[in-house]
Formats: sequence, structure tokens, C-alpha cells
Amino acid sequence: MPDPEVQAVPGTVLLDVFILAQLATTLLRDASERQGLTSGEFAISSAINAFGPMTPTELADRLGIPPTTISSRLAQLGRKGHVRRRPNPADGRSSLLETTDEGRVALEGVFPVLDAGHEAIARHLGRPLADVRADLAPLIVALRAAVDDSSPVP
Repeated sequence: MPDPEVQAVPGTVLLDVFILAQLATTLLRDASERQGLTSGEFAISSAINAFGPMTPTELADRLGIPPTTISSRLAQLGRKGHVRRRPNPADGRSSLLETTDEGRVALEGVFPVLDAGHEAIARHLGRPLADVRADLAPLIVALRAAVDDSSPVP
């Protein structure tokens, strides 16, 4: 018989995902605040560091965050000296985002705490996180498609 503490709560897939997001945000917040970053700033800075340079629009699309939220967090990261903009050689109307050396140092300070969180998650699941990420990938794709389906057509 399954442990009642690990059974899904009554509700919907979206409620389950919401709960996952809240718990993940708590882990990210606790790790990132030690480096003077909010969890949102960490996520944005980390994505730029991992996938950049990229435009703000590409960043918003990749993270599924509204452009206005990206803009305000980029402004905060810019004031902290963690992210810089440079002209986009492919499109003079936009800029490319890059992580600065100071931003990389802040990210590196978060990683040991996140690694401990990852290890705890894997231990509690009893399986490698690579397997969990592979299982989550189709859900992320489906959620993106559902968001696109529900977005009003201009």
C-alpha cells in the first residue's frame, strides 16, 4: 500500500504542478538568497549562463515567463552587475544578454546548496535525477503546448 504522505492530493494535474513549483521555489529561494539573489533572479541568470547569449524574448520563451517579468528581473540583475546587454549583431533592434564574471561568481555560490537539494531529491525518490528529468520533459512540452493553445491569437 502506498505511503499516504506521497499520494497525490485530490485535485488536478495543474494543482500538482503548482505544488511542485512552490516546493521547488522554496529550495531555490533558500539556496539563492545566500548569494543575494531571489529565486527568480537565479533562474534567469542561470538560464542566460547556460544557454546565452540570448535575447530577452528568447529568454522569456525558454523560461515561460512573461516579458514584463523578465524585463524587471533583468533590470535588477543589471543593477547588481550580474547580467549585461550587448548589441545583437543579427538584429539591431534587440540586444543579447550575457552573464558577467560577477554573475557567474554568484551562481557558483548557489550551486553547492542546490547540489545538496538535488541529492536529497534523488535520495527520496530512490532514482537518478536524470531519469526524473527525462520523465518531466514531456510534461514541460505538453504544458508549453497547452499555454500556446490557450493564448489568444492576435
